[in-house]
Amino acid sequence: MRGTLSRQDWFDKLMTAMFYSVSSRNAGLQINDMAEFNTTTILILAILMFIGASPSSVGGGVRTTTVGIFILYMFSFIRGHNNINVFNRRIGRDDVQKAIVVVGLSTILCVGAILILSITEDASLLSIVFEVASAFGTTGLSLGITSSLTLVGKIVIMGLMFVGRIGMLYTLLFFIPKRNRDLSYELPTEKVIIG
Repeated sequence: MRGTLSRQDWFDKLMTAMFYSVSSRNAGLQINDMAEFNTTTILILAILMFIGASPSSVGGGVRTTTVGIFILYMFSFIRGHNNINVFNRRIGRDDVQKAIVVVGLSTILCVGAILILSITEDASLLSIVFEVASAFGTTGLSLGITSSLTLVGKIVIMGLMFVGRIGMLYTLLFFIPKRNRDLSYELPTEKVIIG
């Protein structure tokens, strides 16, 4: 933080940092002016807001367990393992696929919202990224641009709050009805060059 914590001793700095790491995931309380924070601090808080709270809580975001499964899958894939094993348990393939879909679609949604707001709003990119992450994580933190958003910006932010709170999978289930089409055959596999 750019001078925000410079007058505090190390214990108060640690407590303030812990406060913001929790507040950025659920309550959105703030004890300092967010605009005085360093760029790195703002980006870290934006990442924490995107990740969000744990499942079964009232917080938004992609959820901590989803990001955990996603990260474990990446490490498992890099090591050449077919399964994700953690705490003497195997994580099911359906859960892994859901985690990949949620993280991927949430990232696409937030990047799309950032692009739209960067066109419609007269604000810095950092402020827009922070506002989008805050809306998706349903925390309510802001760098002060919320009140000056255009109508399009407010609609985008409302949509992000809705999806962030309900969850990406439930939003998709609501808007895209699931079709029960079990194929009695399998199509041939095609190898695709990736990377």
